[in-house]
Amino acid sequence: MRLSEPPTFLPLLPILLHVTLTSASTYACNDIRTNGVKFDLSPLKGPHNISHTVKEHPSVHNTTFTLDICGTLKRPKGLKKDEFCRTNTWVCGTEYVEHNGGSTLESVIEIAGDYSMDAGGRLDAKWELFSSSSSHKDVEREGVRVTMNGGSKDVEDAEGKKTKRKQQAIIEFICDKGRTGLEDWEESTVRFDAWSRGRKSKRDEDDPEDDPEDDDEGGGDDEKDNPDANKDRSLKFIGYGPPSGGKEMNMDQLRLEWRTKYACEGASNGDEESGSSAHWGFFTWIVIVVFMGTAAYLIFGSWLNYNRYGARG
Repeated sequence: MRLSEPPTFLPLLPILLHVTLTSASTYACNDIRTNGVKFDLSPLKGPHNISHTVKEHPSVHNTTFTLDICGTLKRPKGLKKDEFCRTNTWVCGTEYVEHNGGSTLESVIEIAGDYSMDAGGRLDAKWELFSSSSSHKDVEREGVRVTMNGGSKDVEDAEGKKTKRKQQAIIEFICDKGRTGLEDWEESTVRFDAWSRGRKSKRDEDDPEDDPEDDDEGGGDDEKDNPDANKDRSLKFIGYGPPSGGKEMNMDQLRLEWRTKYACEGASNGDEESGSSAHWGFFTWIVIVVFMGTAAYLIFGSWLNYNRYGARG
């Protein structure tokens, strides 16, 4: 007896399922809604990076965090595949160690992204209004917070065995009507295009005689020893490490603060504009559901016909 072979297009089912799950785990940054308030953060789209430096004599550890709040990152030109995070990464960290005038890549950290196709974590972005938060600190602020997941870091446990350490990014968008949030890049104080391993800014190139050792003669954490260095930036590094309170010790959190007028409630208003785009998200899901339903119907019908009558198509 000849066994019937399944139609050749059945392997497409996992791909269609992945596309649907990925769409569900991401979001449209021009239509972020939480507690009935809409935010349009699309003007902040594109790759942005901020560096954190720790001096541990005689070495300097420099970690550059790169993020795109509106989509996945692309590997910068000039970097090899193993020098940056995988595809589908939204927040990436690259740590370099500088010693004796040289620089060595220490680690690449996938902090947030959607790796469900590779049996990894999902972005699962969660948005929260400051005004809806139970924190006393948030009561006095206006804006929105996003928590992004999915990443992991390769580490060694106490026995020297390799394991995965969960990663998470928390970005607080704070309402500042006097800032676009892009001032740091408009003034060319950071150069993502040249990259230069995330270690040199445009300001460094403009003033080559400025000795970096003079910025922090005592060593240690730049932000702690010189708190004003990070003060006037729109995008600020707050911290990276285990969450405070010891709730989840097998995890690192990257905490950033971004001051921008686009985080002000009502900044994306214009009821006419909001009205048409407000229903676009719902309409998109209707299209996706209809498409998936039609595809499932056709595939199942073809499979049934093939098994019953040996018919193809």
